[in-house]
Amino acid sequence: MENRTEYFTKNIYFRFNDEDKSIFMSDRNDLANETSSYNKAKRGYKKAKEMLLQAISMDDMSTMSQWIRVCDEKFKLKMHIYCAID
Repeated sequence: MENRTEYFTKNIYFRFNDEDKSIFMSDRNDLANETSSYNKAKRGYKKAKEMLLQAISMDDMSTMSQWIRVCDEKFKLKMHIYCAID
């Protein structure tokens, strides 16, 4: 059984999947491009998820690009960014 959870902030839609250790993000403000991102690396998933959930619970106002940078630099998740409209 797949263990997926979804969360929203004012700026970002998050989806976590514990089974395949994936984080998906979508920018809720960029409706023209529907900018989205997912992680390619799995090793830092658990710690990144904990930090993101803590921020979400505190009504975080960070942008998607700020969280992508954190996931890349701090947790080495190798986030892939793409335009979902294309």
